[in-house]
Amino acid sequence: MNKALKLTAGLIAAGTILTATTPSISSFYNVSANELAKGNYSSSKATTLKQAEKRAVSENGEYTHKQTQKDAKVVKTSNENTDVAEEKFNQVADSSETTVESESAGDVQVTTATTDEDNKVAGVKVTNSEDNTTVTVMNDGQHLTVDKTTFDENTGKYTTEQRLFDLNIANNDGSATNVAYGYFSYTGIAVGRDVLATAIDLGISGLTGRAAFIALPRVVAGALGVSVSTVNKIQQYSLAGGFGYASQKLNPGTYIAYNLDKNGNGWVGVYSKTDRTGDSVYMTQ
Repeated sequence: MNKALKLTAGLIAAGTILTATTPSISSFYNVSANELAKGNYSSSKATTLKQAEKRAVSENGEYTHKQTQKDAKVVKTSNENTDVAEEKFNQVADSSETTVESESAGDVQVTTATTDEDNKVAGVKVTNSEDNTTVTVMNDGQHLTVDKTTFDENTGKYTTEQRLFDLNIANNDGSATNVAYGYFSYTGIAVGRDVLATAIDLGISGLTGRAAFIALPRVVAGALGVSVSTVNKIQQYSLAGGFGYASQKLNPGTYIAYNLDKNGNGWVGVYSKTDRTGDSVYMTQ
C-alpha cells in the first residue's frame, strides 16, 4: 500500500474522510461557496466521491483537502423543569420583528415565525401532543439548531436533545454571486446536504399524512433560512414529486436533500433568477 493509500485508510478509520458508503446524516462536506457555485463536481454521486477522495490526498500523500466529518453537537439533558425547545422558539416568536402563524392537523401543531422585513422563516416549531414532543428548527445564518424536547408524564420533567450545526457561513462571502447556472445566480445561501437531511427528518419525526405535508415546507424553509414561498418555488423547479411525494418516504429529509443537491457536491445551494413577469424563480444545485 503506498503512502497516499495508507493515509487515506487511516483517515477513514478515524472517521475523518467520508467513505463511498451511505454517509452519516449527521455529517456534511466542507466545500467552499465558490466551489459550490462553480459546480466543480460531477452530477454522478460515485464520481463525486472519487473526486473528493482524490482531492483529499495528493500524490505525495499530503492531506490537502480537509473534508471533515462534522458531527452534530448532541446535548442530552434530563430532569429539566421547562420545555427548552419551546423557550428558544419563543425568543424568536416574541420579537416585534416577526409574525407567527400556526396550522394544525390532528395532534400536531406547526407554528412558524417569519421575519417581517423579508418574510424568511426565523424558526419553526412542531408540537405533537400524542407523544409529548416539541421540535424546533432555527437557522440564524451562522448555525442551524434543532432542539427536541420530550415531556415525561410520570416524572413531570423534560428531556432535551440539541443538535447544533456550524453552517460555515464565512465561506458564503458573496464572491460567488456572479457565477450562474444558465440565467440563475447564486444567492449566497447554502446548507450541507446531510445537515439539511438531518434537520428535516428530525423536524417531522413521527409525522404522517397531512401533518407531515404541512410541516415539510416550513421545516425546510427554517433549515435553509428562507421563506416558505421560496421553498415552494424550489419544490416546483428542483424536487421531483414535490413535498407530497417526499412526505411518504421513510426518511423524507434524506430524499429531499439528496434531490436538491443536483451537482452532488454535498451542499444544497440556492439560486435565483427573475422571469419575464418580474417574479423570482428559485432552484438548487
